Amino acid sequence: MRKQIQDDHDLFDEQYRNFAWAIDPKNPLVNELAMIDKLLDEIVEILDFVQRDLTGQPQKAPGGRPTVASCEQILRSAILMQLRGLHYRQLAEEIDASMLYRKFTRFYGKKVPHFTRLNELIKAISPETMEKANEAIVRLGIKKKSKTANLFAMTRP
Repeated sequence: MRKQIQDDHDLFDEQYRNFAWAIDPKNPLVNELAMIDKLLDEIVEILDFVQRDLTGQPQKAPGGRPTVASCEQILRSAILMQLRGLHYRQLAEEIDASMLYRKFTRFYGKKVPHFTRLNELIKAISPETMEKANEAIVRLGIKKKSKTANLFAMTRP
């Protein structure tokens, strides 16, 4: 079964957590992702819906390797893709190259899935689940008076 949250951490994962938000605190993207990150941490029930959507997806790659992305990582990747207006190939490359994006998507020091696999997994998330995620983030953001919630209107990737 696919994990909802990536709970096994590599040696350098803690370094990604510590350094990522220190990139340039004046950069609005850093603040925006940090706010969304905090909101996502509070609405973990959305991961149940993502997991249901992904249940039909193969758990192992054709070569027999175990899956490398949790439900949380896939959802966060979908959100990042939508926020930044990226295509799947760009998404995989940007996550791979950016410490900030690795922190946000919770890939940290782990290998980022190939863009074709990200494509399959993100597309497996139903429009209803994405809408529920959007509504939950906006609702919680408004409750907490987060200006990101007003900017965050996620559509289907």
